[in-house]
Amino acid sequence: MISKPKNLKPVTRAAFGVFINRQGHILVGDDSGGRIAFPGGKFEVIDNCNAFLALRREIKQEVGKQFQFRPLLSQPKIFCTGADVHTVIDDPVPNDKVDLRFFFLLEALNEDVMEKEPAEFKNPRFVDLATLEGKLPGIDMRYAAYHALELFRRDGSLSNDFPEETPDIDYPHIRETLKDIGFGYKFCKDHGRPLKSAVRKARATALSAQAQAA
Repeated sequence: MISKPKNLKPVTRAAFGVFINRQGHILVGDDSGGRIAFPGGKFEVIDNCNAFLALRREIKQEVGKQFQFRPLLSQPKIFCTGADVHTVIDDPVPNDKVDLRFFFLLEALNEDVMEKEPAEFKNPRFVDLATLEGKLPGIDMRYAAYHALELFRRDGSLSNDFPEETPDIDYPHIRETLKDIGFGYKFCKDHGRPLKSAVRKARATALSAQAQAA
């Protein structure tokens, strides 16, 4: 039996959106290297360790400030590349340092306002899931993205059965998942902080930085 690594240290943290519309199509674009990619990207300090906050910021940058969406599931798929129990790449990083990926399933509400010019996510478009099957290994963050999409498909989440009410993000689930993977208590607490709390902390951090600069 393989023991779980403890107190993992992420080299990078990133959040991605798996967007689906009412026709059952998936949003993809082209990254700077010309590969098919999901919208999203790495955490920044202003995100205060909140994956959904990081994703909202990235979507504004890559798809457009007017683009609107909502969660379809309360629980994101979380992958940790490099840990023995969650390895999804052929050449993992050392077990005490991993790459952490969050994938949220989302509904696009006004895809007609998508911007076409962002350098990091070019030519955003909705495609049929079947057209991705032969290209999935080439998706940016390819193995984690493939696993996330496959799990969403396997549990039926990619059907057209959209919930009437928007579910709240399940932050206790995020904390417990990170704990099970092998992250420490403080890391799990910080990354499982509810969105409103993270936003308040982000604003306080920004105000403090402004006061120090004055």
